[in-house]
Amino acid sequence: MSGERTRRLGELLEIALEHPPPERRAALLAVSDDAVLIAEALALLSQQEGLGDFLEHNAFERLETSGGLVPAAGGIFQPPAVPGDRIGRYTLLESLGEGGMGQVFLAEQTDPVERRVALKLVRGSLAGAEAQGRLLAERRALARLHHPNVAHLFDAATTRDGRPYFVMELVDGPPLTEYCDRHRLSLDARLELFSAVCQGVQHAHQKQLLHRDLKPSNILVAEIDGRPVPKIIDFGIAKALDQPLTDEPMTGDRAIGTPSYMSPEALVSVHQDLDTRTDIYALGVLLHELLAGCRPFAEVEGVPPAELMSHYAERVATAPSTRLAALPADDRQRIARARGTRVAALLGELRADLDWIVLRAIARRREDRYASAAELAADVERYRRHEPVLAHPPRLGYTLGKLFRRHLVAAGVGGLTVVGVAAGVFVTSLALIEARRAEDAALEEVVRARAETAAAEARRQATEGALRSLAGAFPVESFDASILPSSAEAGGIPGSGELEPLVQASLAQALGEEALHRGHLAEARTQLAEALRLRRAELGDTHPDLAPTLALLGEAEAGEGRLEEAADHLRRAFEIQNVVLDREDPALAQTR
Repeated sequence: MSGERTRRLGELLEIALEHPPPERRAALLAVSDDAVLIAEALALLSQQEGLGDFLEHNAFERLETSGGLVPAAGGIFQPPAVPGDRIGRYTLLESLGEGGMGQVFLAEQTDPVERRVALKLVRGSLAGAEAQGRLLAERRALARLHHPNVAHLFDAATTRDGRPYFVMELVDGPPLTEYCDRHRLSLDARLELFSAVCQGVQHAHQKQLLHRDLKPSNILVAEIDGRPVPKIIDFGIAKALDQPLTDEPMTGDRAIGTPSYMSPEALVSVHQDLDTRTDIYALGVLLHELLAGCRPFAEVEGVPPAELMSHYAERVATAPSTRLAALPADDRQRIARARGTRVAALLGELRADLDWIVLRAIARRREDRYASAAELAADVERYRRHEPVLAHPPRLGYTLGKLFRRHLVAAGVGGLTVVGVAAGVFVTSLALIEARRAEDAALEEVVRARAETAAAEARRQATEGALRSLAGAFPVESFDASILPSSAEAGGIPGSGELEPLVQASLAQALGEEALHRGHLAEARTQLAEALRLRRAELGDTHPDLAPTLALLGEAEAGEGRLEEAADHLRRAFEIQNVVLDREDPALAQTR
């Protein structure tokens, strides 16, 4: 054990001894977020009953002996392993870390093959029955698993002095979140790696194993043939769903794990049956962190130790976009840069589908979460393919729009039904809107040039773009257009106090679209109707810029059950879009 870790363990022991046994865990969680060190301290204290007044005075001084050995359960004394030791066919090179009740070393194997591996064995200070049982359980768990996204078990045996150890694949890489930030990976690249993690977790679940401690530091990323491959490690507190992994009694089998990633049911009671959905919750927290650069809950401060666990269990989840928008400006910018984008664009991409996917994974009731890691991964892949996601609240326009997005040409030229027609135009319009949000300047210029001269376009585009960014950055659940002009003026946008009608229309549409994504259908309809009124007054009834507004308004109305109004607006949008297609591609028009 390193000197610093030894010192911290001593501090935790002193703090724990100031509280009665039922309150010790909560007291330690109030001062430390090192779950494995807390578990170790509690395990050592659990031996006090058999050691009489051994811990009566200074806890840590009594745990050390003159020979540097520490008594473990059952009275066994073992020296800690150090670099240079030879264990079986392996030579220990350096310490890689200490987790739970074990030490992990970089080791070298020379027979029958030459390679570097990771070797884990019970720490000398904890060579009792429980510690050995836990390590045996971990290696039995790993023996069940054979998946490219899980660190592979190579060997397992026992040292000469009776301590179990196992040897596994050396994953030479940083934690998942650190890797993504270091390489400034986009959201899509992060989602691809997350899907791979889900596949590894799904494999473990199929082998009847719960990991119970999924977090970034237990998911390392190695580069294999130039490609990043996430690997799940540390099954030290894994739980088998079919049968116990060890015959040894686990006196420390209390609520265990890392509180920030533990599900409410895992926090409330260790006696409650846990299932695979407790790992789904941890995956949801991990996804939130990958996307928004922070966990869904604010750090705990000022909560009495006795109330800490219940506080964690009762916390309310926050959507990634809302949590990110509430962070200080410097943090938001740093997080956006690590994803190769800007704050407004990141917030826009997180809202709606990704928010819903995360919120479903971290739902308080496990019945409301994804049923499996495979189902979560499938929804992530649906998002990446622009398909409807299961987590999204059902809306006719949303579902049809997603289904037709990948078939814009077919939607434009086929003999569609009324519903298909509405979906086709909605998708086409949504594609234009999303292009604007992604700041695709070329397409944006084409659309807007239909309405204004080149000189007026430059000024309107600058003003409108800034106002759209302001609209997208507001995390509030209600929308008030009146606050934005003053905010714009504060940011130095010229002429924003008296907005041009078309800029007002774009602002109203941005607010309406945001409300639609949030599920505020009445507010969305109000804003979009105002945008349509302003555009018609300036551009007439047949201008192409009316089509996206009509389509969005139709979707909002459909969501409210105003089906006749929705059909009328969607039909009108389709008619306008047909004119645009005929004008821009006569050959395409001839195929109708």
